[in-house]
Amino acid sequence: MENERKPAKLKVRLSNRGKRVADLIIPDEPHPRNLPGMILDDFAVDSEYDVTFIFELIQYKGVKKHLTIFKNNQVIYDSHPDVPKSSEKETEMKMEDRDFDVFNDISKHKDMSSTRENDKANAPYNFVPLNRDVLNSDLSVFQDKFHPDKKSGFIELTVKPKTPIFIRAADTVEEYREKQKTNKPINSDFFNINGSKCIPGSSLRGMVRTLFEIVTWSKLSFVENNDLYFRSFKDKSKQLQQKYNNKIIYGPIITRHGTKLDIKIKFKFAAGYLFRNKNSNYIIKPAREHPGDKFSFYRAHKNDVSAMRNYEHVYFQVKPVYPTKDSKHWYKSQSGSNHKVDLYVECAMIDKISSTNSPGFRSGTLVKSGMMNNKHWQWVLNEPVSNTKQYLTVSPDVIKSYQDDSDRDEEWDVLKQIANGSNGIPVFYILNSKGEVQEFGHTGYFRVKYDNAIHDHISHSLDNDDINDMTSNLFGSINDDGSASRLAFEDLIARKTSDEGECIPSILGTPKPTSFQLYLEQTKSEGQWVDYNTYNPSENAPIRGYKLYWHKNNESWQLEKIGKQLADLLKKKWSKFIDDERTFDSFTPDEQKQILDIIKNDEKEKHHTVINPVKSGEFKGRIRFDNLSPVELGALLFVLDLPENHFHKIGMGKPLGLGSVEIDTNLVLDEKTTRYNEFAFGWFDIKNSGSKDDQQNKALSYKKDFAAFLLNEAKEDGDILNKLWNSPRLKELKKMLEWPSDENSQNWNSKRYYPKVESSDSQFRKRLVLPKPSDV
Repeated sequence: MENERKPAKLKVRLSNRGKRVADLIIPDEPHPRNLPGMILDDFAVDSEYDVTFIFELIQYKGVKKHLTIFKNNQVIYDSHPDVPKSSEKETEMKMEDRDFDVFNDISKHKDMSSTRENDKANAPYNFVPLNRDVLNSDLSVFQDKFHPDKKSGFIELTVKPKTPIFIRAADTVEEYREKQKTNKPINSDFFNINGSKCIPGSSLRGMVRTLFEIVTWSKLSFVENNDLYFRSFKDKSKQLQQKYNNKIIYGPIITRHGTKLDIKIKFKFAAGYLFRNKNSNYIIKPAREHPGDKFSFYRAHKNDVSAMRNYEHVYFQVKPVYPTKDSKHWYKSQSGSNHKVDLYVECAMIDKISSTNSPGFRSGTLVKSGMMNNKHWQWVLNEPVSNTKQYLTVSPDVIKSYQDDSDRDEEWDVLKQIANGSNGIPVFYILNSKGEVQEFGHTGYFRVKYDNAIHDHISHSLDNDDINDMTSNLFGSINDDGSASRLAFEDLIARKTSDEGECIPSILGTPKPTSFQLYLEQTKSEGQWVDYNTYNPSENAPIRGYKLYWHKNNESWQLEKIGKQLADLLKKKWSKFIDDERTFDSFTPDEQKQILDIIKNDEKEKHHTVINPVKSGEFKGRIRFDNLSPVELGALLFVLDLPENHFHKIGMGKPLGLGSVEIDTNLVLDEKTTRYNEFAFGWFDIKNSGSKDDQQNKALSYKKDFAAFLLNEAKEDGDILNKLWNSPRLKELKKMLEWPSDENSQNWNSKRYYPKVESSDSQFRKRLVLPKPSDV
């Protein structure tokens, strides 16, 4: 068990160039200069040391001191001049302050680029850095009033595919019912209304809003806030390994015998059976402790249970209980040298196990948890207790948190196993200090929750409901004091489009936010990575920013080789051998049609989908606006009228290169005085006054109004639009919107793809860090 400690007044953190060296807890008693239970360089020190001596020891080891002192989890002193104190109140930036500088207002974005090319991660996406502050926008426009100084009208849009684009059609009633059975989309048609293909206004609105938020320094909206889970044994991040060990085990408990070290661990988790009662509440019946050894679960060697099924009822005998050598453990001594020592686990091992009972055997349940590399042991649980007073209730919040773990393999989802009709499923669980179930999983080393959710890594200034920003003022807000939208997005109707035909896109092996080396800002010191920032409060690393996808030119996005999963399914359907490496094009047209039908209708085929994209043609529609200032209208035109050779992305398949579109705009202003003075004058009577050049000049003028407003300069001063695009944040956005040249497309695409996750030397195992867009 861990040492009991009295409530601490102060916590002292020592770090070396940003890397934590030690957390020193200073208790009330017996004296604030004595530090029991201190952790230093991963070595557990049982003795008490004087604070001054510890500081001298650290300085002697050549560590540059950086001292942070916490009181009640608040920073009260930090020796680093750039670290803000928690007592400092964040100030809100207002438009009228005019000291807002787009060249300096950027999140404390670390240098994400690596000195070596092979240290950089590849991905079909990247991030536009977050702004540090939010530009306040004056909410003084109401739709029930006439505003002669504001602009109304519409922007005519012509959207042309640069690559095939696809937005799935809504299901018919029959298709919806069938999808409920298979839990997969059946319809491969492009979105349409009464048979006419169109890009829905909602898709256009989402695309425009994201870009508008970025360029107007608005609040960050629509951020997922699910809990994130991890499981770490030999991760590249040593901090993450230590975090996982702290949640799962007690120790390592180090005992010194002269020059020899013994390192032992003890499990924190317990075992039991998860049930769902008549009231649909979840409870855990703990596995009973055997009176002979006081253990409720045991470990069986994989070779002894290889022929047995998961959750099989088994009979077994246990070896005499003693600490069992589990593996080798790297230990770093105070001198800095590494030693590999034996690591012992305090648990009971199974000597004999069978599916049939024998005299002297106990009974229980086998839990098999997949065959990881070098995995030797499986789990066996005793029968559940019968005393109802020992039952544990699992709170709805813990259940919801478990359900929110989107990375969990369905095969190991214990809640779905119960839903399939089981009476009780073996689980392992951890209790909090109140004796309540805090987390649970299907195996002893189950996935545990990070301390932080994604939302906790966002600055309060970017998520403050009390601040009005330009995006919420134009697009509308759901807050009580919010405004209605002053924009209306029409559906974009197709004109003379050509289809690709039904086809199968390549499988998307998308990484999740748990790939923290990609999604969180990482810290670099003197050319070296200072471990990794993860979803833990002590690191408090901000998220990278807005996630956007690269354009890809001449990239093959359709499925080439059918792969093992689809081949196995075809073997059963057709009763003949199908080579995994066979290409889809090698099948006859009739066989291809059968494969498409299998993918759409067979519930066992969950990895592929069928789509019918539009590859050429155009879509036309309008964005209507009402009562916009010249700056607001300029901001809207700024995100629609991109620089030459820069394009938008919309629809499905963006990681594969689908969805790139070119947008042409035509500004049409409403002459309000005429509209309000004439009885029969309506929206559809609005037409352009003046030549096309006049309208383009007006649009350019409004965009310059917006740029001048952000830069606090006269709009006639130089090429003000390019100056805004070259500000630090928008420079990264511009890079993400850039279209690759034909001669550079192969090299471009090779750096913007999903690498194979399965590879032993994959970038995910190596935790390669994603460089910022301008460094790709």
